[in-house]
Parts: sequence; C-alpha cells; structure tokens
Amino acid sequence: MKWMKPCQAVAFFLLVTLLFALAYNQSPLYTSNQHQYFLHGLAGAGAGDLTEDWLAQTVDPTPVFSWIVDITTRIGATPAFFVYYALLMGVYLFSLVSIAEAFIPLKKPSARFSFLGAMILLHSAGLRYLFSQTLGPDWSYLLEGGVAGQRLLGPVFQPSVFGVLLLLSIALYLRRRTTGAVLAAVLAASIHPTYLLSSALLIGTYLVDTVLIEKRLRQAAGMSVLALVAVSPILIYTIIHFTGGSAETAARARDI
Repeated sequence: MKWMKPCQAVAFFLLVTLLFALAYNQSPLYTSNQHQYFLHGLAGAGAGDLTEDWLAQTVDPTPVFSWIVDITTRIGATPAFFVYYALLMGVYLFSLVSIAEAFIPLKKPSARFSFLGAMILLHSAGLRYLFSQTLGPDWSYLLEGGVAGQRLLGPVFQPSVFGVLLLLSIALYLRRRTTGAVLAAVLAASIHPTYLLSSALLIGTYLVDTVLIEKRLRQAAGMSVLALVAVSPILIYTIIHFTGGSAETAARARDI
C-alpha cells in the first residue's frame, strides 16, 4: 500500500480486516478444543476452581499462549480474544496479498481490491457452508485447510492460528526484510511449539537463499544468531519438559 499514507494504510488494514473477520466468522468462546488451550491460562488467572483441575496441573505445552489468556482474563477483557483473532486474520490476508504481489502484478488499486475481495469471498463462512453441504465437510476449509484436519485459521482463537506468522515471515523475506522474517517465524514457534520444525525449515531456506543466491555470508550469519537467540527460551522450555524420561514412562504416556 505504498500509495497510501501511514495513517491511511492502518485504517485500510483495520477496515479490510474487519470485513474479512466478519465474513470468516468466529465461534463462541470455549467451542471445540479451545477450552483445552485456555485451561492453563484461566487457571493461572484464578477462574473458578480450575487450579484444582488435574489437566491444569500438568506441564503447559503452550506457555506463551497461556500467558496471553491469563493476562487478558485478569484484566476482565474476555471479548478481546475475538479482537486478537480478527487481527491475526488480517495478518493472514495481507500476508497472502504481499506474497502474491511477488509473483503477479497487483500494483494498481483496482487489482489489489479485486484480489482482496476474492480472498474474502473464498474464505467466507457462507462459502464454507455451501462446500460442506455439496462436496462434504472435508472441503469446508478449501484454502487454509491441511492434512489431519489441521489449518492455519479455524473457528476459534487457539495457538495454531499464530501459524499466520509463518505466512508473514515469508512475505517479509520476499521483501528482503530478513530480521522481521526471522522474528515472525520464531514468534510463531514460541507461541505454538509445534511450529518449531516449520519455523526451522523456513529460516533454513532463508539462509540457503541468502548464502547461495544472494552471496551474503555476513547477513546469513547474523540471521542465524538472531534465530538461535530468539528461539532459545521456548526451545529450552520444550527440551526440559518434553524430552527425556524412561522408555516405560513414555510408553505409558502414549497409552494414556
């Protein structure tokens, strides 16, 4: 949006994000498995008697997300969860636009508006319902769906939706904003450690491109150091809490 002033660009982002969020739709709080991911955060905030819950006393697999839930609940801003997700939807949408611009001409405002309109339509709840009724439920999430029922977006705010930061990372790298690209990928993994492998593969790809194609060894070294430093907190946390132990304990855990 180079043709806009900064304040206009922010207003445009918020307006289109609102339209996209309304079209995509969100389910009520604690729908599906959202209650599982909110549990540690709600317990930390002292909600009800959740501190006595067995699952709430187990090791938290997504501590950063739980911290977000904890703080938001403590200040009584529960509706903000819908706002958080709406903003992430905006990140998803505009990251797609930015990536598309690297390969197809979207410089004219009319082309950009047409692309945005198409993306909003293709992600709309109405179209999902139509696909589910005519083609089957597996077609509901046509663009953002993956294998095993996994997807970047979905009906509720949960750690996996921060996977949109991986798209943001790609968009930033295509614009040669390498620091932002690395930090976006690391942030996705920090909030949802399942993305550690995906983030590592992305950053590894950036490094290969920077070294072999761009021939910038010093920049690649700096990116490597930044990535290792930024990811170390969640990586250390994951290693300490979710690796090791006896084979018997691991087998028992899998059985449970």
